[in-house]
Amino acid sequence: MASAKKPPAHHSLFYFDYGTYIFQVEDTLYKLYHPVLVEESICFANLFDVGSHGPDTTEGKLDEHPIHLEGVSTDVFDMFVQFKFGRPRPCEAYTNKDLKDFLEFTRKFQCSSFTRDFVISRIKQRHYRFHPSELVHIGINYEIPDIFTLGFNRLVQTPWTDIENTHRDFMGSEVFTTLVYVKALLDEHCRIVAAEPPTMRHAPNCPDKKACAEDWRAVWWNGMGRLLLDARNPQPFDEAFERFQLLEFGRVGDDCKKVMFTQILSINLPRIHATKFVDNVRDRLVKKLIPC
Repeated sequence: MASAKKPPAHHSLFYFDYGTYIFQVEDTLYKLYHPVLVEESICFANLFDVGSHGPDTTEGKLDEHPIHLEGVSTDVFDMFVQFKFGRPRPCEAYTNKDLKDFLEFTRKFQCSSFTRDFVISRIKQRHYRFHPSELVHIGINYEIPDIFTLGFNRLVQTPWTDIENTHRDFMGSEVFTTLVYVKALLDEHCRIVAAEPPTMRHAPNCPDKKACAEDWRAVWWNGMGRLLLDARNPQPFDEAFERFQLLEFGRVGDDCKKVMFTQILSINLPRIHATKFVDNVRDRLVKKLIPC
C-alpha cells in the first residue's frame, strides 16, 4: 500500500504568526505579510489586486489551501524572502547559480529595481568567480551594461586556450567575432610596441648619446620585447615595464634611464591606445546589443 503524501511543512523562519497569506513553494509553506510583496513585485500586486481582499475567502488563509507559486524553487524563494524581510545572506554565501536564479526570479516576478540592483551588486562583487563569457551573456540577457562591460574587458585578457565552445555559445556570434577582431589588433599592437622602443631622450650630462641610444634599443628588444611576446607567459605592458626597469642597461646612464622611465610612465601611450581601442569597441557593442 502506497504511503500517504507528506503534507507541506512550515518554513523554519518565514512562517510568521502575523502573516496575512500562506504560500506554498514546493513542499514548504510560508506565511508572509503580503503588503511587503505587493510593494516589491508587479506579479504579487496583480495577485492582490488593489481594493480587493486578494484571492477568494479561503485561498492563502489555511495551510490546507495555500497560494501555490509554481515554477519557483524553495532555494530561490528563500533568497527573495531573506532579502525582503531584512535577512540577506553575506555575499560569499551566494553561489554563481544562486545569483543567476535570483536574477531570473526578479525578471519573472517583475520585481522592483531595488531587488534587481541588489542581485546585480552581488554579481559584481563576485564577478571573478564567473567565466567572462557568462558575464557577457548575463549582461545581454538581462540588459545590464555594467555586467557586460566586466565580462568583455576580462575576455580581452583571457587566453584563447581558456575559451571553449560553451563559452562561445554564451557570448554569441557577434560578441565572439568582435572579440577575435579586438584580440588580433591588440596582438599586432603588442608586437609593434615590443619591436619599436620609445624614441631615446638623453639627460643633459649624457657622455655618449650614440652608445646610449644603441644600448637602449638593445635592452628594450631583449627586455620588453621578450616579456611582451613570451609564448608561454606574455606579460601585460605595466607588469613587463616594472620588470624591465630592473634590468642591466649597459651604456645607458642612470640619468638617461630616469628621463626615459619618467617619459614612459607619464605618457604610457601603449596602454592608453589599447585601452581606448577596447573601450570604443565595447561601448559600440553595448549600444547595439543592450537597448537603453
